[in-house]
Amino acid sequence: MKKRDEPREQAINSRRLEFCERGTRGMSRDKAIELINDEMQRCPDDMMLETLGHRYIDASGQAAETADAIIAAYESGKNLKGAIKKSKDHFRSRNKNGVAYIPDAEVHEFIDKYFGVDLDTATPPPKRRVDLGDFLA
Repeated sequence: MKKRDEPREQAINSRRLEFCERGTRGMSRDKAIELINDEMQRCPDDMMLETLGHRYIDASGQAAETADAIIAAYESGKNLKGAIKKSKDHFRSRNKNGVAYIPDAEVHEFIDKYFGVDLDTATPPPKRRVDLGDFLA
C-alpha cells in the first residue's frame, strides 16, 4: 500500500476549504473574468475589445451580481465583439461625413444594457480603512 504524502494532503484540504469558503459568488466572479479574458486573448490587438474587457473584468471582480449577469449574457451567446458590433450599428445614424462623436458614457450605457448590467448601481465591496502606520515601519 502506498504511503500518503502528508504535506500534499494538507495542501489539498486547504484548497478544498478555501473553495468552500469562497462559495458560488467567488466562482461566478472567477468564471466571468475567465470568459472575458479568453475573448480578449483571442484578439490581442483589438484595443476597443481590451478596453471594454477590462471595464467588465473590474466590475465583475467588484460585484457578484455583475459577474452573474455577464455569465448569463455569455451563455445566451452575447460577447464583447457582439456588443461592439451592436453599438456600431446603433450609433451609425450619427455618422456625418465619416465622423461621429459619441461620449464614452453613452456607449458604456448602451453596452451595459446589451449585457443586462447597470454598473452605476452595482454594489461595490465595502471600503476598508487604511492606517498609514501600516506603511511606516
